[in-house]
Amino acid sequence: MFYSMDSGREIDRVLEVMHGIGQDAQAPLFYAAKGGSIDLDLAHDRAASVDFYWAGRPRLMLIGDDDGHATGPEGWACAAEAAAWCRGAIVYASAGDRHIYNLAVAGTAVIDRLLLVETSPDMAARWQNTLGDKVVLMVLPTAGGAN
Repeated sequence: MFYSMDSGREIDRVLEVMHGIGQDAQAPLFYAAKGGSIDLDLAHDRAASVDFYWAGRPRLMLIGDDDGHATGPEGWACAAEAAAWCRGAIVYASAGDRHIYNLAVAGTAVIDRLLLVETSPDMAARWQNTLGDKVVLMVLPTAGGAN
């Protein structure tokens, strides 16, 4: 599925669930979208096509390749188009950290079109190869597996 988070009510519901289950590292993305500083799009369906328009406001596209069945870019119909569309990318292959999502919001504000790929550590290099020099930050777990 592909979601464009453009409804304040919808964003409030997502934030409520995130906070309720204690999994709110991504909250900065949703607060920024709710406040109107960025447009936020979420891709969670590997077969979904994505409308890569740019409406004049900074836009962050999040690809969620971290669902326990990571496929790398080869498994995402939108991967090549996302790589061509973005001006910069973050490949995030570690446990959720609010600071990384704050960096993603700030980066989106600076470069207008940011791709954030959440993936597994074993797929990070494949995403990096697909995105090439557009990768501005790559986050991997430390040797012990912690952030």
